[in-house]
Amino acid sequence: MRIAVSDTQPLVDDAAVTGNAASRDDGVVGGRISARSTLMVAGLLLAGGGVPLLVALMALRDPRWYPSLDYAVTELRVRDVATSHAPMVGLAGRIHGHGQQGSHPGPVSFWLLWPTYKLFGSSGWALQAATAAVNLTALGAALWIAGRRGGRGVLLGVAAALSLLMLGYGIDRLTEPWNPYMPMLWWVVLLLAVWSVACDDLRLLPVAVFAGSFCAQTHVPYIGLVGGLFVFLMVVLGVRARRAEGGGRRHLLGWGALSLGLLATLWLPSVIDEMRQHPGNLAILRENFAHPTETPIGLGGRAVEVWLADLDLWRLPRPGWSFDVAPIGSPVSGLILLCAWAAAVGITWRRRHAAPSIWRLHLVVAVALLLGLVSVTRIFGPVWSYLLLWARGTTVLVVVATVWSAASAWAKGPPGRCPPRWVAGGGVAVLLTVLVGSTACLTATAARATMPDPDESTVLAHLVPDTVDALLEGGSPGGGSGARYLVQWSDAMAVASAGYGLVLELERAGVDVGGPANAATNLVPHRVRSPVDATASVTFVRGAEVVERWQSNPDVVEVAYFDPRTAGEMARSHELRAGIDARLRDANLDSLVDLMDRNLLVASLDERLPSELRPDIREMIELGQPAAVFVGPPDVAVS
Repeated sequence: MRIAVSDTQPLVDDAAVTGNAASRDDGVVGGRISARSTLMVAGLLLAGGGVPLLVALMALRDPRWYPSLDYAVTELRVRDVATSHAPMVGLAGRIHGHGQQGSHPGPVSFWLLWPTYKLFGSSGWALQAATAAVNLTALGAALWIAGRRGGRGVLLGVAAALSLLMLGYGIDRLTEPWNPYMPMLWWVVLLLAVWSVACDDLRLLPVAVFAGSFCAQTHVPYIGLVGGLFVFLMVVLGVRARRAEGGGRRHLLGWGALSLGLLATLWLPSVIDEMRQHPGNLAILRENFAHPTETPIGLGGRAVEVWLADLDLWRLPRPGWSFDVAPIGSPVSGLILLCAWAAAVGITWRRRHAAPSIWRLHLVVAVALLLGLVSVTRIFGPVWSYLLLWARGTTVLVVVATVWSAASAWAKGPPGRCPPRWVAGGGVAVLLTVLVGSTACLTATAARATMPDPDESTVLAHLVPDTVDALLEGGSPGGGSGARYLVQWSDAMAVASAGYGLVLELERAGVDVGGPANAATNLVPHRVRSPVDATASVTFVRGAEVVERWQSNPDVVEVAYFDPRTAGEMARSHELRAGIDARLRDANLDSLVDLMDRNLLVASLDERLPSELRPDIREMIELGQPAAVFVGPPDVAVS
């Protein structure tokens, strides 16, 4: 390996960072081209990749989307950016420690969403546009790094692989502002940036720090993966520091100091939260993983099966449901790809001095695969596929490294046995076909994009306008000048999904609202309001029996009502409920009858429920239930 050192040139190896369409050392066919030409190609590919996102945003523009649950909470946190209540931690999650619910580690995602969100009008659709912009930025960064590392040949290969990846993720995951979705493409950026640093391209060190911090802060499954890659980077930089001399060492220390400062800045909010709260969120996270509520998978057959299944190449372009239980792909197909990659590693090892960039890519892939297996072993609870979305990004790098190794070895074959010129053109044609075909398929689905959780949005669309009008007019109990409302909910259909959406929409309308103390982790403390500090309560209720009880309460006023069912559907729902109640009472399960009054969803998941009744309850849930909003005294009780 040769190292070039100057005041303006980073430490580079023979991958020709400065813009080689195909590095002569790595054996890719083609001559040296300018960095500007490669950048133009990357820009064209980025524009093509942005077409599905643009089409999806156009399709999502109308009708208006009313966010609920995590989407609503995310928008509330984005609204806090650049205020005195700037977010310090991430979204609340399935994280528990010290007797409290915890959040994902940090707020970088909220800050990254904020500029586009504000630019497009601070609406639910603006949040979707901001999510698409975050993913488009990640796509651009990945293409830029690929072109910078290997020129146009590698750039086209990475672009084709990313087009398959985006097709497999689906347009919903690329536009929905849910925290497990936002790091998906940034994980690929991190792997490419780490590879570049391993090739002595230190200008990519801050990119690796940002991408890794974004992933780890936004969704907790990335913590171990990112931490392991950061340790790998420290080892690489330590070796480089020992070997570098004079200007090279100063160059390394300069970029290292800049990256360390960026790392400290990105994690400062989490540290501040840890110092302010007792326990802080980082302490809750430590407790969550040190003493999990369930036994992790561990290193065994199940973990290996899940790990291999996520290497299934044929699953890469196929969308799936985020709550499918892993493994989803074929472990056999994953094993075949793993063996092909191992063979490529063997080929590259013998010519690692002639192809250092490829060899170092394999090294990064090996670290990512090992970290992925360790990460799988630490999963506890249901192994839902959304916990493993990062694995598809790793698979992309496995494919790129394997194909590049084969192409490089063939192109640098013995003298007189070089492949015909048409082979290179054929390879380009194949990559372009994959790229165009995948993008076209994704665009076709984007044209039919639908809003997230449309049923909850429909409920809010019917309730919010009447509720806002009633509160702003001031004629409801506790209204008028200086009115302060406590928003609470009793939802027989979901886990408070629409309740959070109601808080968001009332705040958006300028109503002074706060939520109950038991929702403090989601709403954050400054939105929590006690009955003592409120002039009235705004209560969302859903479920036929619950709504009827509230309608008979003389202390409250109904300000909005909506029933999504037709007359025929209402009759069918009553018929189903009567039959379920009779069979439960015959089975001495009266407590389940009461539970159905309070929450159909919870009742449907109860282990005591006879299996033959589950389809009937699911049908009731699909039919929907009436919902209403009531305004009353601040201390009115809600179950």
